[in-house]
Amino acid sequence: KRSWKLFIERKSWRQLGQAVFEKLFDSYPEVEQLFVSGLEVSSVKFIDMINQMIEVVDEPTQVHDKMCSLSDMHRTRGVQLDDVPKMTRALIAVLEDELKDDLPEPAREAWVWFCAFLNKSLALTLQDATSSSSLIQLSWDMALDNHSEQALGELVYETLLEIAPSIKNLIGQPKQVVSNSFVEMLQTLVFFAADEVTMQAKMMGLSQRHHKYGVRAYHAPIMGQTLMAMLEAAVGEEW
Repeated sequence: KRSWKLFIERKSWRQLGQAVFEKLFDSYPEVEQLFVSGLEVSSVKFIDMINQMIEVVDEPTQVHDKMCSLSDMHRTRGVQLDDVPKMTRALIAVLEDELKDDLPEPAREAWVWFCAFLNKSLALTLQDATSSSSLIQLSWDMALDNHSEQALGELVYETLLEIAPSIKNLIGQPKQVVSNSFVEMLQTLVFFAADEVTMQAKMMGLSQRHHKYGVRAYHAPIMGQTLMAMLEAAVGEEW
């Protein structure tokens, strides 16, 4: 954690991610075709993914759970088992380049262990990524590949008012605030899609909050229709 904190303070996430991908493509040019989102988008997403895993590195089960949520996306893009270590080798190489003496041997060994764990974890998840919850995560990831979070939130907002214009009477906040709330809500629900108990608890909390704003049970199908229309538009031809 200490070395990662130093690492992300050196440059922007985009610059660090690009350094990793440049190192990856220099060593393994054949994998460049797997990254269809563009280097700038992929760079930030990669550093963000590693950052999320570093935050829970003391709980390997949580790290593996995060890897599970990525497995469908990797399979769809054609990632093979022998591609997995290539990315972590590039990461370690850039860590060494950036940190130099600030990456002592014990810290480097810790990164080698961590990357080996990631390699094994992703290899396991690539073997089984066909559950409904995985497909939910995959479609959400695809939507985020095509649009920013803000754009997705605005798409939900606009689709909702197109389907049910009268809903606008229940919305008392600016479009941007409501759009951001929609995305935060969806990210939470997607994350817990495989955990029925937690999902029910989250939905209970959401229903209580929305009831105060005048939302009623008969509005639920409208929201479901809105989300399906939004995802179909956001994912595009791959839907």
